[in-house]
Amino acid sequence: MDDPTLEAATKHIQAGDMDRAADVLRKSVDEGPGRSEASRARYFTHVMNLGDLLVYLEHYDEAERVLRAGLQGRADLYGRNHPGYAYGLEPLAEALLRAGEAKQALPLAEQATEIMWNNTHERTPELMALRAYVRLAVDETANAFQDMEAMPDDLVQVAIDSAVARASRYPDLGPRVLRSLLAWMDEHGRGDRTAVEKALS
Repeated sequence: MDDPTLEAATKHIQAGDMDRAADVLRKSVDEGPGRSEASRARYFTHVMNLGDLLVYLEHYDEAERVLRAGLQGRADLYGRNHPGYAYGLEPLAEALLRAGEAKQALPLAEQATEIMWNNTHERTPELMALRAYVRLAVDETANAFQDMEAMPDDLVQVAIDSAVARASRYPDLGPRVLRSLLAWMDEHGRGDRTAVEKALS
């Protein structure tokens, strides 16, 4: 890992000291991005990692501020239709969902999924899973897994696995999403039900 900031933050995380890890990343983020492509890439990585840590620590307001600032930087660098911008939308949508602001998260999750879909990006399945969570948090009758049937079987399974992995973070919402996922699988005859059923048992 050729990134002293991430190395230091990782050591604190491994020691269980999330606050000190956040302080290390916060200092780097506060310095802002450099001018080189490599320094901007490091800055965006630090923003995403800091946002994730702040969500873990339930510092939702700060997480939103940090991730929105990072998202604006991505918009300036990549434009708003590039996968690089979608990478910034994803953690912000997740942070808002975790904070109980699903209605604010929904357009971000929808936009991120659309960008990745339009660019045939490998991260599309994970974003479809996130979008399903946000949709069902807003509307229990939503068509949570819309368009997933258009993906090949291997990517469908990635989306299924991502939905299952996310469920433990949302004790109330997770089971609703997984039941909706099973209904989708029954309708379309796609995917392996084993992990979904185990997560619901």
